[in-house]
Amino acid sequence: MKLKYALYEQNKNKLMTVLIFFQTVIVLVMIVSIISAIVSRYEKYRPLENFFQGDGLNMHITTLLGRTGQRYLPFTESSDVEKYLKKAHMVSSYSIQMTFDIDNKKEEFGSWSPVIGYDDELISAYTPEIETGRWLRTEDADTDMIEIVLAQKEESHKVGDIITLTTSDVVKESRDCKLSKPIQAKVVGILADGASPIMRPIHYGEYSDFRDYYYPFHRDEEERAIVFVSKRDIEHNNQIHAAAEQKNLIKGETCIWPYIISGPCFIQYDTGITQKEKDHNSKYLAVNGRYVFRHTSAEMRENSMEYIMNQMNMLIPILIAMIILTLLSIISSTVIMIRQNMHNYSIYYMLGMTWRKCVSVHGLSVVIMQMGIFLFTILCIAICEKTGALDRTVFSLGGWQLLGCFVMIVFFIVFSIVLSFLLIGKRSAKDILREIE
Repeated sequence: MKLKYALYEQNKNKLMTVLIFFQTVIVLVMIVSIISAIVSRYEKYRPLENFFQGDGLNMHITTLLGRTGQRYLPFTESSDVEKYLKKAHMVSSYSIQMTFDIDNKKEEFGSWSPVIGYDDELISAYTPEIETGRWLRTEDADTDMIEIVLAQKEESHKVGDIITLTTSDVVKESRDCKLSKPIQAKVVGILADGASPIMRPIHYGEYSDFRDYYYPFHRDEEERAIVFVSKRDIEHNNQIHAAAEQKNLIKGETCIWPYIISGPCFIQYDTGITQKEKDHNSKYLAVNGRYVFRHTSAEMRENSMEYIMNQMNMLIPILIAMIILTLLSIISSTVIMIRQNMHNYSIYYMLGMTWRKCVSVHGLSVVIMQMGIFLFTILCIAICEKTGALDRTVFSLGGWQLLGCFVMIVFFIVFSIVLSFLLIGKRSAKDILREIE
């Protein structure tokens, strides 16, 4: 019976119902927008969060030299660098000297795609957006066929393709080198257009936060494709094939595909490191390394959180204003609806209902309306996501967005019920019946 009265109340006050409906929808959309902006930024920060914890250094290395006999040569292993540092652990990316003509432009000089290698910890920490296939896996790094993921400019390859490799591209003449037997790599994944792998090669250091480690790959803006591999996979295959290919190696090289530490690198200090030890590490890296920029973990952490919360700081005042306007509308609409329904409430009262039960009828009407608003908003957003209307935005529907909307709906329901109780439940039947007369 209460349900019937509640629906009748909404039907009788169509204008107020529609007004509250659309104002509340706007508030929910604002909530989803703010939470989506924060979540989208945090999702990129989260994979690197562990590298920014505690003390440490974060940098983009161009070269890092170590002494070998009387010569200084680029470091090829993170573990070798750690020997010269105090209480430090290093996670690196690498430049692999391997020729991949992914875009089939052999006639063009400089058409060879850059090959980016990662330590296991970087592979495990972050998976860029994948169009087809999968990202690199640490458990597959010791296989006898190199696995690669491509960021393609042209759709020249697909998942499962087998590519025959050549020797390193250290000098131009080496492109014509032939191996004793074909060595192959398998394409296991294709990055999505617009994906952001950890490799930022240009404009590095412009943000001084986690964004400096990501590079958005857009096919229509790039000159060539990019190849991603596991450094351990390259190391393993070098060991397998180097002995058989000694005569085909470039003079001075000891492996088919040389590699050096280059690109985003993270140095994490052990607990208990002293300032003297930190100074030693900083000095060693400054003297022996060349890098685009270097920041402490604390600086990267603070700058990253400032960027993540910046969107919220801009949108929260707008959301507060929308909530206040909606509350004012609810107050006005509730007062009008209750006054318009006083005649019905008096009839309910004479038929044996208490004023508290009359309030419950109005409360049920509010619950039905607000839950309808919640479901309508979520359904509309879900349809927009499904049809691709939100593909170019960070607007999305997830657990936090749903929770934020639900909390706001509950708040509006409680507020409306409390307000209706103050307008009806605290008054005597005599006063209400006198008003109706």
